[in-house]
Amino acid sequence: MAVARSVKRSSKRADPRSDPRYKRVVDKLNADSRKLKQHPPPSKKSDESGKAAKGPANEKSAGARANQVDKLEEAETPKPQTSSFLEMLRAEIAKVMPKTLGDTEKFMKGGSGNEIKSSLKGEANAQKDAATGDLKQTSNATPSEAGVPGKPVTPIPPEPGAPAPSVNAAEAMPAPKPDAEVSLEASKTEVADAKKDTKQTDERLKNANDPRFSSVMTAEKAVQKQADAGPGKYRGNEGATLTKAAGQAIGVSKKGVSSLLSVKGGSKTKVASKQDQQKAREEQEL
Repeated sequence: MAVARSVKRSSKRADPRSDPRYKRVVDKLNADSRKLKQHPPPSKKSDESGKAAKGPANEKSAGARANQVDKLEEAETPKPQTSSFLEMLRAEIAKVMPKTLGDTEKFMKGGSGNEIKSSLKGEANAQKDAATGDLKQTSNATPSEAGVPGKPVTPIPPEPGAPAPSVNAAEAMPAPKPDAEVSLEASKTEVADAKKDTKQTDERLKNANDPRFSSVMTAEKAVQKQADAGPGKYRGNEGATLTKAAGQAIGVSKKGVSSLLSVKGGSKTKVASKQDQQKAREEQEL
C-alpha cells in the first residue's frame, strides 16, 4: 500500500543570463571594455608627431641670414644732397675765376679745371660713402645666430595606460537556492495526508500484524529520514559546485582581461611606430 507520492518540481533550468548577479558583472565588464577601446583621435596623434620633429641642422644659420637680409633692407641709404653739391661747385668756380689781369693769364693757361674736377670728385665720393656706408657695414657683417629661435620640439607623450577591466567573476555565480526550494518537508506532509485519507494511524499499523502495513511504516520513516538529511546533503554539493564554478570563472576572466590588455598594448605600439615614422618624414622634409 503506497502512501508517498513524489514531489513534483520544475525540470526547466533557469537561463543564467537572466540572473541579476550575472547581468551586473557582464554590464560592468562591457562598460570597462568600452573605456579600454577608447583612443585619442588621429589628428591629435599626428599633431604630436609634428611637434616632436626636430628642425633642420642649418635652421639657425638660415634664420641668421634671413635676419641679415632684413637688416640690409632696413639700412639707411640717404639720397645725395644736390644742394650741397651745387654749393661746392659754385664755391670752386668762384675760387678759380680770375680777379686780376695776372689771374686771367694763369686762367687762360689752364689747370684750374682739374682743381674743380678733383674737388667735385672728392665731394661725390664723400656723399657716396655717406649714402652706402651703413649698407656696406651691414652687408660685410657676419650673420649672427644670436636670438634666432629654433623650432620648438615637444617629445611625443606616452599614451596613458588604460586600467585593466575589473571583473569579479565570482559575483556572477548564482546565489544558493532559497531554503524553501531545498526543503523536503512537503514529502512528510504528503505521507501524513495519505495516512489520514486511509484512516491509518501508527497504532493501527503496528497492531495490524500485516507485512503490507509494516512496509508503510518503514517507507514513512525512510521519507522522514530523507527529508531531514536531504537539504544538508544538497547544500554540501551546492557549495562545492558553486566554489568550483567560481574558480573556473575567475580563471577565464583573467585570461580574457589579459587578452584585452594585449590587444590594447599592440594597438598602442602600432600607433607609436606610425608616429615615429611620421616624425622622421617631417624631419627630412624640413
